[in-house]
Amino acid sequence: MRAPSGSGLDRVVQAIVEEIRGAQLGAGLQSDDADRDSTEADVRTTARLCAELDREVAHRGALKEQIPLRGWRQDNIDEFTALLKQTEAYQETLKKTSGTALFLLFSAEDDLGPDTIPSSAMQQQVESRLRGLTTLLKYIRARCHFLLTERPGEHGSAGYRQRRVATEAWRLLRRHGIEPAGGKMGSVYGHVTSLLWKAVTGEKELKDLERACTAVLQSADKGELNDDGIVIGRGKIRAP
Repeated sequence: MRAPSGSGLDRVVQAIVEEIRGAQLGAGLQSDDADRDSTEADVRTTARLCAELDREVAHRGALKEQIPLRGWRQDNIDEFTALLKQTEAYQETLKKTSGTALFLLFSAEDDLGPDTIPSSAMQQQVESRLRGLTTLLKYIRARCHFLLTERPGEHGSAGYRQRRVATEAWRLLRRHGIEPAGGKMGSVYGHVTSLLWKAVTGEKELKDLERACTAVLQSADKGELNDDGIVIGRGKIRAP
């Protein structure tokens, strides 16, 4: 499903702007033409970024299962936990491996006769390879810890795309002084979420996203959301 283009998108954007301005007026917030232009720009940017994030990647394999861009949260947790465990075990094994065995492993020499004396260049190459491996293992271990703390990925239940749009609608309203509440189609939050979904997907009819809105409000109550909006790129650990 493609997002609407041209006048179709313009109508949806204007409807969201009017909904926001109406809510601001009801809350006693002042708004002029400059504020309207700013609100419209914000709505368009939010719709565009949501549409970009709505792209899905095909899962490897014959079934071509569609998965979220960052995968499923629990699958990521399981895989990074296993990878962390194996990496730590490999580091411990590497520490216990003798210098002779490490040299044989990293030298890549074909002549293994007992009378062959390794050259200085070969010894330096072994040290460089071993240092590169230990650096990589440290990075993998730190990165796994980081990802297990951040817990990226979508919740396993259905509707992750709707929740993502509902989350950005929540942030959009808060940026304009409106505290999201309710979630039913008749509420400001519910209506803006449905309109934003229409802007992202191009669906002709408004979709009732009460379930997604309720899930987002529950996350907000738990302190799991912030007002930063869509974040593209947050890596904290430098790769080797």
